[in-house]
Amino acid sequence: TSRSRQTREHSFFKTNKRKITNTNKTKQKILITNKMEGIINTLSEKEKEVINYLININGEQTANKIRIETKIAKTSLFRILHSLKQKNLIEIEEFGNMRKVKISDFFLN
Repeated sequence: TSRSRQTREHSFFKTNKRKITNTNKTKQKILITNKMEGIINTLSEKEKEVINYLININGEQTANKIRIETKIAKTSLFRILHSLKQKNLIEIEEFGNMRKVKISDFFLN
């Protein structure tokens, strides 16, 4: 039973991981509006860097991948993400210890 449980758990995570990664491929390119540009201009340099990265990759990515690509320290990144979330510019979904970050509908509309 232990072996079959491990297989079920493995296939569960494998299925969920596949669903998460496929969502990026179906999204359309994000066009920056005047409203978005105005909001971006009010942000700190690091917040701009994170938002611009998310815009360039069509709006969603894991926090770890953002950290690696932007070369922002882990603690600093989580402070930035928290700040952007408080400003209602991003949404953060947690899957266990993985965090998926995506641009909020408020910011896009």
